[in-house]
Amino acid sequence: MNVYLLTQTYLSDDGTSEVYSGLQRYIRELTRLVVSRNMNCIVIQKADRPFERETSAGVRVVGIPAGPASSADPYFNYRAHKLIPEDAPIIYCLVELTFPCVRRRSIAIQHGIWWDGEFSSWKIGFIRYVNQRALRRVQSVICVDTNYINWALSALGVYGLVADKCQYVPNFVDPCSFGSNGASTRDSQQDPIVLFPRRCENKRGATLFLDACLRLWREGRVFQAKFCGWGSMEPEIKQLVRESGYSDRVTVTDVSFDEMPRVYRDAEIVVIPTVRHEGTSLSCVEALYMGKPVIATYVGGLPNLVIPRVNGELVPPTVDQLCRAIARLLDSPELRAQYAKAAKNMAQEFSLPNWRNSVWTVIQNCLLN
Repeated sequence: MNVYLLTQTYLSDDGTSEVYSGLQRYIRELTRLVVSRNMNCIVIQKADRPFERETSAGVRVVGIPAGPASSADPYFNYRAHKLIPEDAPIIYCLVELTFPCVRRRSIAIQHGIWWDGEFSSWKIGFIRYVNQRALRRVQSVICVDTNYINWALSALGVYGLVADKCQYVPNFVDPCSFGSNGASTRDSQQDPIVLFPRRCENKRGATLFLDACLRLWREGRVFQAKFCGWGSMEPEIKQLVRESGYSDRVTVTDVSFDEMPRVYRDAEIVVIPTVRHEGTSLSCVEALYMGKPVIATYVGGLPNLVIPRVNGELVPPTVDQLCRAIARLLDSPELRAQYAKAAKNMAQEFSLPNWRNSVWTVIQNCLLN
């Protein structure tokens, strides 16, 4: 049996290389799960040019030319469905990709929140329409956070469908990659590292984090800030760092996924200062699993992960509040240790085997029966 996955991006736009952000890692594990159950997986994505590539045994990726803007999604959706047999099971890796064509033998993934920006009234109305329509037509929606479920319950007017079809399955961490804390490679006499393990984008809080660090340095705090992740704002962040006078205290870099456990180990504090568009952050889950105290904003699905004064700090997305939280943890090794212990214990529930079992149950019940 072939299972089809529709997504905006999995490989690069020309199909030549892999991408390692949250959605792509989610899809990668989804393909591995499907193949492990003796089925083939065909991933159809938007692309600059047509391509087909087998990325691993049982997994084929097909690129369909479509513009990068969201307005190209309906065109991509229509062309993708031309390639899919009528009775084939489909997983829409983003809810918005269920428009205009959507098959009954399907599930959708609410991977992350993206509509909490400043949108026009017509776009807000269209977002609600697409989500209402998806809930009516797909067999189930796998939700990585409860924020989507609460929004759907209050905004969509389809309470029964939300309660019946939305399945909360939070994001995961792979124990094989992040299962052992190990020892930090840093000298204990070196300045502590405050880590931003995210793409350098405004919505992910890159400038918010830098502004907070600059204020703390001007107040006399001593620590190193590390940005670890590519993103559209990387050149701008580097320029701001050069102009700040604190370039000796900032590292802006990117590493492979395999190197991330070492990056977490060397950090004293992990900051997830999302401004908007957030589900259950994989970076946040990984940091907790590594036993790191986390400071996060109360945006999207982050409150599903961070419990204030238990395993970290939860703050509004403002420079003032972020500064206070970072300073509080820098000043208190005892508090950091308390959060770290709770973080490690609680994050066990987000292990990849648990995620695989939960997602397979939904796939089996909705697509294979």
